[in-house]
Amino acid sequence: MKKCIRLTAVAVSVLVLLLFTLSHTWSVTVSASPEETESTYVGIAKYYDNRRCVVTISMDDLIYNCSEWQNSLAMFTAKRLYHTAGIITNHTSILDDWNFIQYWVNQGYTEAGSHSRNHVHPPYTGYDPSLTPPRPRISYEWQINGSKQDIIGNLTLPNWWRYGEKEYVYAWIEPYGQSDGTVRLWLGDCYYLSDRNINSGVYDFSSWDSVNKLFDRVGYTLEMGTPPWGGISDMPTLNSKFDTAYSNGGIYHLIVHPSWVNWNNGSYADQHTDYISNRTDVWYVPFGLLYLYHWVYDRNVLNVTSTGTGQDKIFRVDVSSVNHQNYGISYPITYVFNIPSNWTTVYAYYRYRETDAWTEMTRKVSEEYFNGIQTSRFNFAEHKAYVSIAFNEISDTIYLQLRWSPRDKTILGDANGDGCVNAIDFAILGKSWFAGVGNPRYDYRCDFNNDGFINGIDFGILGKNWGRSI
Repeated sequence: MKKCIRLTAVAVSVLVLLLFTLSHTWSVTVSASPEETESTYVGIAKYYDNRRCVVTISMDDLIYNCSEWQNSLAMFTAKRLYHTAGIITNHTSILDDWNFIQYWVNQGYTEAGSHSRNHVHPPYTGYDPSLTPPRPRISYEWQINGSKQDIIGNLTLPNWWRYGEKEYVYAWIEPYGQSDGTVRLWLGDCYYLSDRNINSGVYDFSSWDSVNKLFDRVGYTLEMGTPPWGGISDMPTLNSKFDTAYSNGGIYHLIVHPSWVNWNNGSYADQHTDYISNRTDVWYVPFGLLYLYHWVYDRNVLNVTSTGTGQDKIFRVDVSSVNHQNYGISYPITYVFNIPSNWTTVYAYYRYRETDAWTEMTRKVSEEYFNGIQTSRFNFAEHKAYVSIAFNEISDTIYLQLRWSPRDKTILGDANGDGCVNAIDFAILGKSWFAGVGNPRYDYRCDFNNDGFINGIDFGILGKNWGRSI
């Protein structure tokens, strides 16, 4: 009997061990195939491309070409430092050099910001007795909307500040760093978004002013130079202020009055701009566009939905036509997605209308230097996708798709990219029949041989593939 009990104990021990082993074996998760998984939308990145911190520069008192402005703009542009030039657009005694300003705007790094029409203290009525001779202040509309219209009327602004034929001025640089309630009211009515004063030591965004419909007045981090009202020109202090922003993920907002800065080779300005420039984890952006992006991020002006499953899932991003018209949103916004852990590669596609063919986005890696372009970047270690894309004038919608395998190539003749050649494609071709590049009716989707003209050759290609599908 005693022997039998020992055998039973052994048997129980073996059984427990077996059950323990099987329970852990059963708990092992079998990885899903890529076809069974899909990406999910997370939200908008705080900074473009999910960068670590921001560098923005604003410059005061641009009117005409002089050596200080020439040297400052040349230095910032050469070092790929985006900046906002506060333009005095209708000075009482000095004419603006719009050709000089246009040249630098065309280089791609200069934003045209408003610094009023003739740089007077508010309130904008009557004359400014603090200036010699007293300068006319005219009116709030004349100073605020008038300076904006001067910029739009005398300059051709780049795509980031355009929506079709409409152009935008987002940045207001306060004359003498002063404002009042009526200034704020007019700024909101004229669709400015950012309002810079002269408070220093600032590393973050200002809050939204829900009454006047723009962001609160905001200062800057430091002023570089030796103006009589105070600035910084020693390298350790300049660099340490940037280091603070970089370490804390903040905004390094440098301002200058170019006439009070030494722009020579080897100067503090030259050395400091070397120190802060060309970093791949820093977002370099003009002041106005910084707040345009932040407006999209902060004010929840976009609606993101999805349809479908797996890698055929389509994300739809919508903005109201009113907000699109009022603010343009032509600067790329970065959308963040979770991607499945078993995806070892990702293909990102976009289109602006359901009838458009899908376009594959370019890819960048974190070691590359780029700012403000439409692109995709993937962090497979953290299973994240960062898709940066701007709105387009043809639609209030962006369609996005993330796939683990590339889309099948479309068939020649498939104008709308739906995978088959049929009457819909024939109708699209008919609308652009005998139209070439430059003609409003020209539709590149029907130019199947890419010769810049839609004619019988393209019709023949469509006819050859009629009825075919992928």
